[in-house]
Amino acid sequence: MPNGSGSMGVALRPKVHLGLHACQGPEEFLWHGLGRYVRDHAFHLIQNHGELIAGLHVDRDLPVPRTLGDFSGFGLLYQNQSGNGQPNGALDADIFHAMSPLWPTIPLHRLIPGAMVRAGAKIVVTLYDLIPLVYRDWYLRDPAHKRWFHSRLNLIKDADHVLALSATTRDDAVRLLGLDPNRITVIYGGVSDFFREAGAPVEAVRRQVMSQLPAIRGPYVVHPAGAAQYRKNITGAIDSLARLPPQLRDGLQLVVLGFLPASDVTALQERARSQGLADHLVLPGFVSDDLLRQLYQACELCLFPSLYEGFGLPILEAMRCGAPVVTSDRSSTKELVELPEALFNPEDPSDIARVVARVLTDGSLRLRLKEYGLQRNREFTWDRVARATADSYRELAGRRGRPAQRIEASGTPRLTRGMRGGGADGSTPKVHISLQPCQGSDGQLWQGVGRVAWELTAQLLRNHREIIAGLHLDPALPVPRSLSVSGQDLLRHPRSEAFLNVSRPNVIFHVVSPFWPVVPLHRLIPPPFMRGGVKVVVTLHDLIPLIYKDAYLTNPSDRQWFFRRLRLLEEADHVVAVSRATRNDAIRLLGLSPDRVSVVYNGVSNFFRPCETAREVSLAAVSHRIPAIDGQYLFYPAGTGQFRKNVNRLIEAYGRLPSSLQQRLQLVISGHMLDQERTTFAESAQRLGLDGRLVLTGFVDDETLRELYQGADLCLYPSLYEGFGLPILEAMRCRTPVITSDCSSMKELLEIDEARFDPEDTNDIACAIERVLSDASLARRLVSYGAQRSKAFTWKTAADQIVEVYRRVAMAETPQALLPR
Repeated sequence: MPNGSGSMGVALRPKVHLGLHACQGPEEFLWHGLGRYVRDHAFHLIQNHGELIAGLHVDRDLPVPRTLGDFSGFGLLYQNQSGNGQPNGALDADIFHAMSPLWPTIPLHRLIPGAMVRAGAKIVVTLYDLIPLVYRDWYLRDPAHKRWFHSRLNLIKDADHVLALSATTRDDAVRLLGLDPNRITVIYGGVSDFFREAGAPVEAVRRQVMSQLPAIRGPYVVHPAGAAQYRKNITGAIDSLARLPPQLRDGLQLVVLGFLPASDVTALQERARSQGLADHLVLPGFVSDDLLRQLYQACELCLFPSLYEGFGLPILEAMRCGAPVVTSDRSSTKELVELPEALFNPEDPSDIARVVARVLTDGSLRLRLKEYGLQRNREFTWDRVARATADSYRELAGRRGRPAQRIEASGTPRLTRGMRGGGADGSTPKVHISLQPCQGSDGQLWQGVGRVAWELTAQLLRNHREIIAGLHLDPALPVPRSLSVSGQDLLRHPRSEAFLNVSRPNVIFHVVSPFWPVVPLHRLIPPPFMRGGVKVVVTLHDLIPLIYKDAYLTNPSDRQWFFRRLRLLEEADHVVAVSRATRNDAIRLLGLSPDRVSVVYNGVSNFFRPCETAREVSLAAVSHRIPAIDGQYLFYPAGTGQFRKNVNRLIEAYGRLPSSLQQRLQLVISGHMLDQERTTFAESAQRLGLDGRLVLTGFVDDETLRELYQGADLCLYPSLYEGFGLPILEAMRCRTPVITSDCSSMKELLEIDEARFDPEDTNDIACAIERVLSDASLARRLVSYGAQRSKAFTWKTAADQIVEVYRRVAMAETPQALLPR
């Protein structure tokens, strides 16, 4: 049972730097093998023991995948520098943790920054396994690699402390390297919450698997090998399938997952063919995590016949998905699965077949293995791993030995940079707000950025009138009737500094939308405010054009304008992001210092509320306004027909629903769409035989939008990317169940796993829709959750937090970023 080192009782707070090199590589690499382990380990250390973590070290010459941006928001990332090798911001370093000493294969001076060595920081390494020493003839045949490997073993031997992933790995380190057992702590590993039981019937999940992997025709056993290495024992799995009784073997396939070179694929297929199993072996190669999870959820059992493992993460992932697991009685795998009935001799195909056959034919044993796996998983959590690791850091810091010297700041640039302008005189900030996004027709005012800008401004006028010194308009843009409200005495078209009327150190100009409307910069920020001394705060709603350049920045003049406007963000004194996802984008894509980017979520208007009459009344009102809607419906408030709104995939997903649901529920999509977009969507529906079932409403006013929310059976939000996702909260306030994409800011608003899906997977979208529609208790839970969740997003809270940002900007040269609790 994993227990780590236990509490050391040492009340120390060493400053620890973590090496994240194993996370660097292609996007998908972060989420597999060592990369996934290092990422999850580091994240939970920061989350649970953040007071200890002083820096996250990445290599400047290795690619940094987008998903590593999750760490950007902590303000801890730095790269090794050329020349003196000192890391940016590494002013305190008691311990450097090499989280993957054997991968990637880079020089040692890049694995551990020279500044750490010179400062005398103690070294901790994570040891995953010593399999190359166990199988020398397989892994160390190349003399150059053998020399490299043995030189890297010296790092493990010389480390101040070693964290082993299993008791097996610890024993190998003692036996093969001669390490002192007192210098090794067993921390085990955790398993991601991403892996979970299916939210739909197993047969429905299996149908999804079969649609993605047509070679799978029915029941299957899954072997998550990961690679074609000898120790993964794929040949033993094939040979054991041949030894099953015919009545079991004939209706069963073996699905082997992992990257396999073409030569290995040919050899394995020939081995299967020679035993009459040509149609029984499926080799899909690398699969995405979403498909991997489904393969676990829908399998008859998970077979893990490895000859040797340092840990065995796939065992825990399969268990967490509810799969019965059988595995080898060797190395660390027997530490994870302790039931004798689930263990076999991996070198004996007949013994593997014996255990597999028993599980496949004994329903009570299958159920016992499933329940055992779900219970066993609770003992392997990242919280426990992080706690054992933190205890080891504290114990090491308190251990006598070479002192951990401090790294001096001399010549080392800081991660933060100061604000422009001078210090503060302690008085109240005087804030001027640009209202250009609100200028246009009254309809435009209440849509998108215009609505957000005015809702925030109105709340600031109600609760913080004393700090608002001006509301600035563009004289060349129309002023809608709706702006004639409280605060109109502050409306102005500034032409001179006479409007400032306060000492410069406390003057702030707030650009509430840097990209809309498309006006020259001197009209967005009036010239009096562009002269020295006035601090500038900018609200950043998203950086979607940078993420989807091919869709948004194909026109050279648009691209030139957009990149010029980005300079406003880069030079602003402070940036207010509307979500953590947007904040991370600003740090990752623009290189902004984390201290200069706060998060203030938008609010949702009280206009959106539950229906006060029977739901049938809402349906009748909707049908009256939009005659094409003739009954119950699913609703997507897309807003536009842009590529990222993912309308085509939603139509495809709707087309995959059972015909009974299609007949009962229309698909209603609102938002302004170009004629070409409407034609494309209508043709997609026609191709799928959905005539009369797709309704494209075009732009709708707020009254109609609210009624559409109130009358919907389910609100869908399958966008590929959002800076915030306001319609999700509007639907929640109307007591409508909502499901949404599991990416960008949308997962911040809706945190229930069963209500999220992969927006690029039409099967997953369809499965999520069907799951909610077929489970009344889940639908009720989503309604209850949404009602409670939406209460956290109010304009009063947003205004209070914005004022806190203003005060920090006015009072400090380097204010700390404000983040949501």
